[in-house]
Amino acid sequence: MPLNAIIVEKYDSVTGEALPGCTFQLKYLGGTSGTGGTSIGEKVTGKNGTAIWTGLKPGAYVLEEVDPADGYSIIQSSETILLADSGEQSVVTVRFTNSPDGMLLIRKVCSVNPSVTLQDAEFKVLYADGSVVGDSNGIFRTDENGEIRITGLKPGKSVVVTETRAPAGFILGTQSQTVQVKEGKTVSLTFKNQPKGALIIQKRDSATNKPLPGAEFRVTTAAGCEVGLDGVIGSSTLTQNGIFTTDSQGEIRLSNLAPGAYVISEVKAPAGYVMDSPSTNVVIGANGDTQTVIIKNSKAGTLVIDKRDSVTNKPLAGVTFKVTTATGEFVPDANGQISSNGLYMTDRDGKITINGVVGALVVTEVKTIPGYTIDPAEKTQTVVVNPNDVQTLHFYNTPGTTLIIKKFIEGTENEPLFGVAFKVVDGSGAAVGPDDGVYYTDKAGEIVLNGIEPGTTVKVREIKTVEGFVLDGTPQDILIKGGEVQSLTFWNARFVP
Repeated sequence: MPLNAIIVEKYDSVTGEALPGCTFQLKYLGGTSGTGGTSIGEKVTGKNGTAIWTGLKPGAYVLEEVDPADGYSIIQSSETILLADSGEQSVVTVRFTNSPDGMLLIRKVCSVNPSVTLQDAEFKVLYADGSVVGDSNGIFRTDENGEIRITGLKPGKSVVVTETRAPAGFILGTQSQTVQVKEGKTVSLTFKNQPKGALIIQKRDSATNKPLPGAEFRVTTAAGCEVGLDGVIGSSTLTQNGIFTTDSQGEIRLSNLAPGAYVISEVKAPAGYVMDSPSTNVVIGANGDTQTVIIKNSKAGTLVIDKRDSVTNKPLAGVTFKVTTATGEFVPDANGQISSNGLYMTDRDGKITINGVVGALVVTEVKTIPGYTIDPAEKTQTVVVNPNDVQTLHFYNTPGTTLIIKKFIEGTENEPLFGVAFKVVDGSGAAVGPDDGVYYTDKAGEIVLNGIEPGTTVKVREIKTVEGFVLDGTPQDILIKGGEVQSLTFWNARFVP
C-alpha cells in the first residue's frame, strides 16, 4: 500500500513571502475522527517556508502551529487533514500564514515648540485587557530623541499608553491615549508636555532703582502652600518656610512652577530699608510663562540729634540721649544691632546720627556734661522719620556757673589722680560750700563745683595728696564768671626717696 505525505507552506500574511523558522506538530487521529491523537513529531519550516512529513498511512491528521517565526503571530493555529485510503499515493499541501507583529512609536515633545523632543518621560503601556507590555511592568522611558519604540505587539489588539512621570521642568500629561496594533506596521502616538513656568523677583531701591541683595521673601501658592526648591511644592524639598533671599544682583529665580496664582510676601527688607508693600500677587500662565515682578524698598530715614550750648551755640560732646519708638522699644543703631538700652552719646561735633530708622521716635536727654543743666520742659522731643528722609532735632543746654578743679600726675598726658584733698575759700577766707570747703578729686581727677556766686574770687589750695606723690601746696586764685565753665589744673609729682 503506497504511503502518503503532508506538506506545510508558511507565508507572511502581508508580503506573501515564505517564512522559515515556524514550528508545526503533526498528530495522527486514526480513522476519520478522534481526539488526542498520536504525535508524529515536530518540524520547522526551512528557507523556502516549507516542512514535509512523508511515509504517512491513510487516516485523519491534525497539523498544529506551535511556535511562529520571531516577530510574527499565529493567525490559524491548526488544520485537520484526511488522507484517503484510495490505493494511490496522496500528497496534501496545507498553506498557513502568519501576521507580522506590529510596532508602537511613542514620541514626547514640548507643547510650545513640538520640534523640541523630551527625554526621560516615563509611560506605562498596557493592552486593553490590562496585561502589561514588555518585561518592566509596562514601564518605558523616552530616549535622547524623546522616543520609545516597542516591537512585538500583537496585531489587532489595542494598547493603552499613560504618562506616569513628566520630564524635568514640564507638567505631567493626564490624558491616556489608545491605539490599535496593525500587522507589520508601526503605529505612533505623540504626547505633548506643557513646560512649567518661572518667576523672577527683583528687589530695587525705590529712589535709585539699584538692585538690593539680602531681601527675604516667602513664596506660596494662592492656597498657602509654600514653594520649595526648583518650584516643587511639598515637604521634602522646601526651603526654610519657603523663604528665599535676593542674591548679589537683587534677584530670586524660581523655575518649574505650574501655572496658577502665587503670593510673594516680603518678610525682611535689606539692611537700612523698609518694606513699601508686604505682599504681591502674580499669575504664572500656561506654556512656560515667565513672570518678572519688581518690588521696591524705600531707604529708611536718618535721625540727627544736634546738641549745643544755648549761649555760644558751640557743640556739646558727651551728652547722653535715649531713643525709643513711640511704643517704647529701643531704636537699633546703624548696624542693625540693639544699642545699650537705647542710649547714645553726642560726638565731638555734638551730634548723634542714627541711620536706618523710620516711624515715630521719642528722644530724651538723660545726662548732660558738667557745667550744664537739663531743662525738664525741653528734655524730650518726638519726631516722625519717613523713608528717604533726614530729620534733625536740636537740643540746647544752658551753661551754669561752674568751677572744675582738675588734678593730674606730673609727666603724664593728663593721667588723673584720685582722692586728693583741696580746700576752697572765698576772698574773705570763708569756706565755699559744705564740709568746711574741703573736697576730694573723683576717679576722673576732678572736683566740680556749681552755683558759686559770679564775681567771687575763689582761692583753691591742695591740702593733702595721696601716698607716693608730692603735695602741691601753691594755691591758685580765679574770678568766677556767670554762665561759664571755668577750670584750674594742679599737678602732683611722684615722690622720689
